[in-house]
Amino acid sequence: MKFLSALALAILLTSVNSFATDSTTVKDYKNVVKSEVDSYEEFVKGVKDFENSPKFNQKLLTEELPLDINYGDKNAPVKIVEYASLSCIHCKQFHKDVFYDLKKNYIDTGKVYFTYRHYPLNAPAVKGAMVLDCVAPESKLAFIGALFEAQAEWAYSKSESDLKDKLSTVSKVAGLSQDQFDKCYGDEIKQNVILKNMKRAYDELDVTSTPGIFIQGHRYLASREYATIAKYVDDLIAGKDEPALPAATDPSKISTSGTAAPAAATPPAAETPQKEPAKDSSK
Repeated sequence: MKFLSALALAILLTSVNSFATDSTTVKDYKNVVKSEVDSYEEFVKGVKDFENSPKFNQKLLTEELPLDINYGDKNAPVKIVEYASLSCIHCKQFHKDVFYDLKKNYIDTGKVYFTYRHYPLNAPAVKGAMVLDCVAPESKLAFIGALFEAQAEWAYSKSESDLKDKLSTVSKVAGLSQDQFDKCYGDEIKQNVILKNMKRAYDELDVTSTPGIFIQGHRYLASREYATIAKYVDDLIAGKDEPALPAATDPSKISTSGTAAPAAATPPAAETPQKEPAKDSSK
């Protein structure tokens, strides 16, 4: 599978020639594009190699884990699992630009069973996930939307007190009382469950960035644009075992791009994975 087909790459490079007159600039840009393609293909190979190794635990994708948020019919023909961080801008974009359309056209119509799982990339995202778990099931989706919309306000807080104050304000949208919020925010057992689930995703599925999307038990490596995912799901429903994965029209929406898990993605007291996380693979 190629990130860009030979034809698509040729078209891209032709377009570069059309707007750039400096041959050195064109040459440099061509080298950048080739490097991007090579890096992406290397990433894809790494994913495939991992999925073919004994480390890959595909069953984890069908386990019912604590704090999972599920949408749709369990008997739907297509299963999608998203690992996301509430502090991840790409997750916010996916939620806003893709998830709601998927829910309307595929989840609510019985075609897709969708599982949202936490993969927090910083301490505020851990706390956000903890508070989210205390929200009533019927209000979780709206609260996720509220957290993403207010992401810039709380997800990069510089102090514990600032984070707590801002999350408390957002939690009012979900109807949590101050006592409920305080209990959820300080629940160390819940925090440890989130971090344990994150470590399992890291070790057993090689999730290293968000959003990490799996469809039918395998990492989805194509464009995260709605139309591309919808076509992929349609092909699966039609009985195609391994539908073609077209290249993205917008490189920023490739499924491997996203926010990479930093070396200190969890609070200091949390257990962290032993292997070195991959760098941001927006290539």
